[in-house]
Amino acid sequence: GDPKTPPGHPNSSIPPPRTPQLYYEISRIDWDYTAEPGRIRGIHYGPDIAVPLDMDGSQHSGIFISDFLWGLVPTQWGPRRPPCPPGGPRGSATPPCTWDPPH
Repeated sequence: GDPKTPPGHPNSSIPPPRTPQLYYEISRIDWDYTAEPGRIRGIHYGPDIAVPLDMDGSQHSGIFISDFLWGLVPTQWGPRRPPCPPGGPRGSATPPCTWDPPH
């Protein structure tokens, strides 16, 4: 994208400030926006464990990737894990986020 194009504009490669937070709330995937082009990288915070994602987008069809990622999104509504604190766990000494369901 053009460096003069504002975030959120359809031609911008930089997501608007709240877009990553919205993506995280839906998918529980903390995307690695520093991954090289064509790489799909991040961490999926499932109900019990965090799982790293690292896929070469050129090795799979868009349909496969989309189905795989949508398969990570829970289909039942219930208590959700709170977002991780800013800055980590990735790239920091902060331990992974933990969450205890209500008793």
